[in-house]
Amino acid sequence: MRIIGQNSSFFKLNTTKKAKTNEIERHRIWLDLYNSEGAFKQILLGYATGATDDFDNSFDGESFNGNEYLDFYSIIQDKNLAIQGRALPFEETDEVKLGFTTTIAGAFTIKIDQVDELLARQNVFVEDKFNNNIV
Repeated sequence: MRIIGQNSSFFKLNTTKKAKTNEIERHRIWLDLYNSEGAFKQILLGYATGATDDFDNSFDGESFNGNEYLDFYSIIQDKNLAIQGRALPFEETDEVKLGFTTTIAGAFTIKIDQVDELLARQNVFVEDKFNNNIV
């Protein structure tokens, strides 16, 4: 608690900022699922230092289906994820299972919203198993 006029007794460690020597390597892609009426959900897939292809509390975030009309997610170990961290190095043959649920009839579109690092120069394909095509 401070007393007016007696604020000279503050203790602060004299530290200098260290240069970050352990930078995290990460390559990310944000995918959107939406329809023409405004339903929208976004997920993040990222390849990062320290991540594995299993569920990681430090990297993966479960989807809690907070949107009553639409949920879009990646799937790992029977968990639906809004954020999924994947192991490095990135492999061109890597496959990530995606899923969605909706209470709205009609057509939906998946599009890439943002990419960074390696994924900005990488082809990404989505396989539609219902219609049996790859885009």
